Amino acid sequence: MRETLLGKAIKDLEEFEEPEFEVDPGLDMVEEEIKAAQRKFHLAGVRAKKERVLIAAEIAKLAMEDNLVDIAHKAASLAISEEWDPVKNTDLVIA
Repeated sequence: MRETLLGKAIKDLEEFEEPEFEVDPGLDMVEEEIKAAQRKFHLAGVRAKKERVLIAAEIAKLAMEDNLVDIAHKAASLAISEEWDPVKNTDLVIA
């Protein structure tokens, strides 16, 4: 059962597609508001990406505990696919 759940979780993480920023034309925003909205969207995207990395690292640990090597390899590969600043993101580097 654990193998099935971890496999589904890693598959969902692998298939995740980053959303793109879109401006709603009905909001009638000026350039400064659009830039602020872009920054907010970008920060939320980075935060979500960090969460996915931490989830993938946890899946890798759980899979290794049960000797599910294929799932552990997929999860670990996903967790290290991005480079992170070791000073700003120590939790991700440790994971």
